[in-house]
This record gives sequence, C-alpha cells and structure tokens, in this order.
Amino acid sequence: MFLFLEKDPVEATFVGSEFLSYDFTSNYNGFASHDEQLTLFFKTKQS
Repeated sequence: MFLFLEKDPVEATFVGSEFLSYDFTSNYNGFASHDEQLTLFFKTKQS
C-alpha cells in the first residue's frame, strides 16, 4: 500500500553565490527508503 500526500511546494530564493545542498549519505537518515523522491524545479529570474 502506498500513501501519497500532496503538500504545498516549498520555495527558496538564492542570490549570487548562495546555494542549496543536501547530504545523501546514509548516516543522516535523509531518505527512509529507495522509493522516496527528491524533486527540484529551477526558474531563473532576469534582472
């Protein structure tokens, strides 16, 4: 049985040399199983 909960997307804004990082090592319990997904969408903003 699979349960899919739709959540509102989380948004973040980065400027200049700021960046997003995620540690995928198993030592930090980031993902509970191989079936979990991480999806990223990128949109650029022209100044």
